[in-house]
Amino acid sequence: GTLLSANSVALIVSAVGPGNRGRALGIQSAAQAVGLCVGPALGGLLLDTLGWRWVFWINVPISVVGWVAARWILPRTADLPDPKPLDVLGVACLVPGLALLFLALHGAGHVGTAPAILVGYSLGAAVLLFGLIRRELRAPSPLLDLALIRDRSFAAGSVAGLLSYVILFAAFLVLPFVLVRAYGDTSFSTGLQLAIIPTALALMAPVGGVLDDRFGARMPTVTGMLLVALGLGVLALALDGETGGRGMAMAGLGFMGAGQGLFIAPNNSSVMAVARPEEKGQAGGLINLMRSLGMSLGITLGSLLLTGGSRHVTVVELLRGSRWTWIILAGIALAAATLSGLRTSPRGKT
Repeated sequence: GTLLSANSVALIVSAVGPGNRGRALGIQSAAQAVGLCVGPALGGLLLDTLGWRWVFWINVPISVVGWVAARWILPRTADLPDPKPLDVLGVACLVPGLALLFLALHGAGHVGTAPAILVGYSLGAAVLLFGLIRRELRAPSPLLDLALIRDRSFAAGSVAGLLSYVILFAAFLVLPFVLVRAYGDTSFSTGLQLAIIPTALALMAPVGGVLDDRFGARMPTVTGMLLVALGLGVLALALDGETGGRGMAMAGLGFMGAGQGLFIAPNNSSVMAVARPEEKGQAGGLINLMRSLGMSLGITLGSLLLTGGSRHVTVVELLRGSRWTWIILAGIALAAATLSGLRTSPRGKT
């Protein structure tokens, strides 16, 4: 999954050139959103009919079709830069360091994880990732070019992107519990309602890409995160356990998805614009890293806010925890909007 996600951005950016980068990444975001639309609804249908194992079996034929399409449709990469030696020490720090970091985040979000194990994961991740930074600052051919992070647009876009995925996946974790337990919805019905977010994302992602090509990344990314904050505020007011607020809650999900659609493609375009041609793969890999880290942080944050560290919560406690989740995520969206406003445009547009 990482190999696919990281290289897809680099492939698209290299294929279309800077003038159409935002539009192309907008189309990619829309395609990803279509998958997110189908996934929750199809997953809910499989759970209600065939059982949870089919959630995994269904991916086998999809993967085969994807392999065939990649083999015969994707062009071979040309004009590759001169190969550089692999930074083996960097890999030796990065891979286990990130693995321990994700294990620590996973353990923090689950009640019953032994404190000693959690501390061990955290310390191991800190030591290895600190070693990675020291190594990359000195390596003649670094695995991660930290000079990219010194660029304000790259740093602001990377952190804002991480925060956007924290919001998205915390919401995807919390919403099913609220809809199933507080409102009594089926898995299939819940999946259809969750599909509102990626549907709105798919509709607005190409718009965000066009706005980026025309005006630069700042305007669509700031506007997008403000829309996300608005949607989360609506959820905090509407999801109170009463059926009368369901329509307003669905509108809140639409605002969230539309905001993410405006944000993702221009943000990724702004990050990729900083990288030189030979750094496109590194930049795409860092975008993927921020996405994965944001997903893990979002799931951990959502689970902690929803349950407060308890194994069993009542419906009233569940609704209270979800309301605090929406409020805190709205604050994170405002922080991402602020970061997005700090970026500059390498093309002279803001």
